[in-house]
Amino acid sequence: MMRKYMNLKIVATLFAFLFLVGCNDDDDNYIDDWNNSILMLQVDYSSYELEAGQEFLFSDPISTSDTIPIGVDYDEPSDFGNVSLYYAPTDDVFFFGTVVWNGKGEVKYPYHWVAPSSFLTIDTPVDQPAETNFQLIHSATSEENIDYAAIWDAVDDLSIVDEYISSGKKVGLFLYQPSVGAGDPDDWDWYVILNHEV
Repeated sequence: MMRKYMNLKIVATLFAFLFLVGCNDDDDNYIDDWNNSILMLQVDYSSYELEAGQEFLFSDPISTSDTIPIGVDYDEPSDFGNVSLYYAPTDDVFFFGTVVWNGKGEVKYPYHWVAPSSFLTIDTPVDQPAETNFQLIHSATSEENIDYAAIWDAVDDLSIVDEYISSGKKVGLFLYQPSVGAGDPDDWDWYVILNHEV
């Protein structure tokens, strides 16, 4: 009886091992299916300091348009609202934040951000694109009130920005205002959004 139990245990262990090895192969193939990515860099609205960043991968081929295909869902707050950004061809959400009237919302997704010190830097800053090459994404701020140079200066020495800018896509700019009404601009952030082919 003990021997039969040991044989079943060995067979079960072998089956589990083969199953896991099979899963790893599938995972490797799945990773190869990424075709383009979006880089999102958080810049403080008041100080223009780089605060964080995150990169997102998508399976759809990169669009041939010079604009980044970003959709916006905005639920205006009467008391509480939210805003989400999604990659339109796949409907994949890559940003979700709450918005509070006379209060302060917060970023709920992405869950984790990369610290500025984790990004490699370059000696020669990337030239700022022309203002016509910026794509405003759901901004309540008029173009005349945007300090493009200060925003760009926060990210222009990052190696990853140099990689992304070569795609020829416009640079997305998104202003996240978690506090509205009597909102505090010190709570706000700019997000610089770049898109390129993997």
